[in-house]
Amino acid sequence: MGYYDYMIRRTPYVIDKEHITNNDVRLLQLDDGVYKLQQSFRGWDMAPQAGFVSLLSLLFLFNINELSAMICFGIMNSLALFLLIYAFRVPPRVLILDRLNDEVTFLKRNRKKSITFKFSEGETRIGYLEDFDEILTLREKENRRNTGIIVEIMLEDTWARYVWFMDKNRPLPPGTAFDPYREKDFQRRKAEGFPPPLYPSLVPTPEATPKQQKEREKYWKG
Repeated sequence: MGYYDYMIRRTPYVIDKEHITNNDVRLLQLDDGVYKLQQSFRGWDMAPQAGFVSLLSLLFLFNINELSAMICFGIMNSLALFLLIYAFRVPPRVLILDRLNDEVTFLKRNRKKSITFKFSEGETRIGYLEDFDEILTLREKENRRNTGIIVEIMLEDTWARYVWFMDKNRPLPPGTAFDPYREKDFQRRKAEGFPPPLYPSLVPTPEATPKQQKEREKYWKG
């Protein structure tokens, strides 16, 4: 089982303004402080499990004359229907990245329990879903029961974007979606004396304008 460290190893794909209102991307909030993402679709992410239970029930049709077989067939299809109804009633999973407070929150589907811990105090692990798709989980080092799925697609690229965003001492990641907040973010870091980056980077993370870049380079480059 592999993992990713907290180094920015590539420039992630940009997030433009149209992504904010694009339901396929599922961005709920994006600014200089919060990155909020809907991680699952309401209902349909339970469809494979419900379909499997329903398909499995067909095995009982070979004993169509047996009352017990018919009862099992009915129970299993009722269970499949229950799974779909439940999936459509509960809210989807939500990931919240709090840049200024160094916090990550995993909001579970039932909304009865959420997990919050310091982003910088986590450790990643590469795992696999039932269909063998790779996922990246993040868990708290001091309490490994606090864990959640942080990346489900384009693992390396997405993780790099999250680390870049959560490094509050660097400028915001590339993309027009962040443009309205760049000046505010720059002025905050300037008022703090441009503290050094929290995480290392193998790629440049420049300011939005040459003037801002020149001002920052009085303190540090990169």
